[in-house]
Amino acid sequence: MVDPLYCPMGFVLDESSTSTCKDGEWVPEDPICLNICSRPGSLNFDHLYISPSKPHYIEGDIIVYYCSRGYRLDRDPFATCTKEGFDPPEVPQCEGKFFSIPNTKRACPIPIKVMISKQYLKM
Repeated sequence: MVDPLYCPMGFVLDESSTSTCKDGEWVPEDPICLNICSRPGSLNFDHLYISPSKPHYIEGDIIVYYCSRGYRLDRDPFATCTKEGFDPPEVPQCEGKFFSIPNTKRACPIPIKVMISKQYLKM
């Protein structure tokens, strides 16, 4: 008779691990269970995204935070799913709108004018 292996709720069986019957005993005795991390924090912040985007992550998974174009993160973009949850646990935020004048090889007239929200700014 085969005894199925189970993990407690909130964990998933590490499918890469195996148990072997040696001298009438299973080695290792207990299954290796990995933590399941829910999507980190509240991602209801404007302009903040994660990759890969999944409903949950398994211990060892690494996610990368990124912002919409023109915004930037206020801290490191990486977080790892661990036994205790994501490390670091804090969700970064996207800082205010940043823009740069496109780097083109064409010469710009002086004074330079940049269009923002249908308005021109003299620089």
